[in-house]
Formats: sequence, structure tokens, C-alpha cells
Amino acid sequence: MPRRHYDLDEVLALAEAGKTAAEIVEELGLPVGERAIQKAINKFVGPLPKRPAARSDKMRPRVVAWMVAHGLNEKVCCVCFKPSVFDMYLRELKRDDELGSLIFVCRHCKRVGDF
Repeated sequence: MPRRHYDLDEVLALAEAGKTAAEIVEELGLPVGERAIQKAINKFVGPLPKRPAARSDKMRPRVVAWMVAHGLNEKVCCVCFKPSVFDMYLRELKRDDELGSLIFVCRHCKRVGDF
């Protein structure tokens, strides 16, 4: 079994505090790669939650509420017109600052630029 060149307790404490493997390697100046730290964390702590996605943005609920108030249904895709129980993505139809150019799309109709 390979010998560790770092203090596992210190690494696990930083991981539980919310630091990523890259931040742990940089902070402790470890001679191992990020993947080795990720494997150790997964083995002893279990997989940690991913960083919050764009959906946790504070502005998103306000934008969705505005879109619903102006006639869009947040549970029906505007491309395929199928209802969905999952959260919808937002698609920008025109490159402008207007909220009126946003539509709801389902995960099947989602493209790269949708958020």
C-alpha cells in the first residue's frame, strides 16, 4: 500500500469545511495531485456535494416570477410544449437585456447556452 505524504485528518477537515481538492492542495502545498485528494475524500468521507449550480442564484427566482407573471408557464417547455416535473432551464432568444426574450425549456430541449 502506498504511503501518504500528507496528513489525512487535516485534508478531511478542510474538505468538510467546504474546500475543493484544488484549494486543499494549494493551501497545504501538497506534493500529490488533486485527483489523489479527491479519492481520499471519497473513500473516508464520501462524495461531497457539488458547488451550487446557477439555479441557486439569488436573481433566478425573481426572473422566473416575472416570467410567470407575464404569461409563461414554468412547468411547460416553450419548445416542445411538454409538461415537466423537473426545473426548467432559461433560454435567451435574443442577445439583449430584455426579460421578455427569455423562455422556459426542458432538459431534453436544453442547449449549451441555456441556464
